[in-house]
Amino acid sequence: METGKVTAIKCGTLIDGTGINAQKDKTLLIEECRVTKIVDGLVNPKDSRTIDASNKTVMPGMIDAHIHLASVVGVASETEYAILKTPERAQ
Repeated sequence: METGKVTAIKCGTLIDGTGINAQKDKTLLIEECRVTKIVDGLVNPKDSRTIDASNKTVMPGMIDAHIHLASVVGVASETEYAILKTPERAQ
């Protein structure tokens, strides 16, 4: 990201992780990889790079903590295998 350049993300729904309810129609302003401001409405600040996520839910700082990077297609995990072998499924 360019130094000094502002990135604006138009958020249809914003979940900021603070515990407050999801917020509609907000714009995140990001400078030097940090959220510096949350503005009401879907705005395009002058000279900013704008990302239109107005039809998406945005959760800054959140990551996908449930991902299977090492999964192999067609190979069941131990849990999936245990479920498949339950007596009710064996019949």
